[in-house]
Amino acid sequence: MELTELLKSVEIDSKRLAKEKTNTEKLNIKNVAYHSKEVSQDTIFVCIKGHLADGHQYAEKAVAKGAVVIVVERFIKDLDVLQVKVKDSREALATISSNYFKQPSKSMHIFGITATNGKTTITYMTDEIFKAYKLKVGLIGTIITKIDNEIETSVLTTPESYDLQKYFAKMEDEAISHVSMEVSSSALELKRVHKTAFDVVAFTNISPEHIRLHESFEAYFDAKSLLIRNAPKNSFAILNIDEPILNPLVNQTEAQVVTFGIENSSGIVKITDIDLSSGKPSFTVNIMSRLNTLNGTQISPEKFKIQLSVPGYHSIYNATTAILTALINNIPLEYVKRGSNGPELSEEIAESIVGWFNKMNIENIILTTSRSHVMKKDEVTKEELEAFLEVMQKNKIDVAFFEELDDALQLGVERLNPDDILLISGAHSMDTGAKKTLDLLKQMYPNVDHEAIDSVVGSKIIGMG
Repeated sequence: MELTELLKSVEIDSKRLAKEKTNTEKLNIKNVAYHSKEVSQDTIFVCIKGHLADGHQYAEKAVAKGAVVIVVERFIKDLDVLQVKVKDSREALATISSNYFKQPSKSMHIFGITATNGKTTITYMTDEIFKAYKLKVGLIGTIITKIDNEIETSVLTTPESYDLQKYFAKMEDEAISHVSMEVSSSALELKRVHKTAFDVVAFTNISPEHIRLHESFEAYFDAKSLLIRNAPKNSFAILNIDEPILNPLVNQTEAQVVTFGIENSSGIVKITDIDLSSGKPSFTVNIMSRLNTLNGTQISPEKFKIQLSVPGYHSIYNATTAILTALINNIPLEYVKRGSNGPELSEEIAESIVGWFNKMNIENIILTTSRSHVMKKDEVTKEELEAFLEVMQKNKIDVAFFEELDDALQLGVERLNPDDILLISGAHSMDTGAKKTLDLLKQMYPNVDHEAIDSVVGSKIIGMG
């Protein structure tokens, strides 16, 4: 691709030419990279700053490997190559990547969800609804990235912009029509989703537990709010107005806003008739005024009953977000009602984990539902557990299962041999698990360095909950 095409819409401050002033506008770029290891001949290398490293430090190495253009935030002295100076190299990387892959996100319907809790569940729900309607789907999130039936384990909740656009390009090649993706606050702050053509975005809840990568709760909220505030005029923004902090966003976006609530009944959609008696909620969705859709048609005011197969009051918010996303995408109601999928989610997680187990030659694991250490909303259902264990059994993974975290950790520590690594993975209860494990080490192995363990606990290198 010619350099001029690649740099289209990139906000350039200035350029510094190489000593041999070739016709830079006609340079043919064959590769885009933000990591020096990925550089090959005729690459444009974008220097981005990370938490641990600065790409500017690797520019010379990139040139030695074949980079012919360097995108920088500051000119690099004595580097004889065309340097393109920009204010924000992360934003430039996103724009260049989108151009390089010919803006693939525009060819499909993309749903992006941001929230402190529930992102993964909501994307799995929308994915199930789209599949029920026989659409070819993609999914990008914390656990897996999926292109139709091809699944790989995710590294980041939301990939770096080049990798994200590469996924979109692959999805376009596979004729994917609908994509569900989680959008983290970090991804928004670091411009990873810049130039992603979202059709529907949603912001459903926020709480302080994930603010460690931000300066303050306000900064965390502002980062997540970018998904709504930057949504284009032809898109839709779904907001849960039971969260008072989200309400001002109604007037801070060009997108068409769709509001819903349980406690707040002033939204376009109102949730009533909630029944939690069986543990798995049923409720009524009331569309109070005309609801526009992506193809320009309107859904008239109506109400319909929903029965979920996943437990918890919070599941009503997750399901309502998925339902509205599907309706806006013109999915008929009969298919929308099929979108709750606790066991299916558990099965896909298990299959993704097995892929890693096979690579690492792991044949047995210790599993716990941490019953006494999770909130009601995070409890694992019998159906979800059975779905997970079935995948493990099918793949000949031996599972030692405990309901209680303490029992699982006890066995893990008992099995430790010299030079072993005990990996404690999961969510919600694992901060507690880290401290309990260190305490168990002191109790069960009197000769270990107690001072070193106490130092870890005291400095909170691991979250101690």
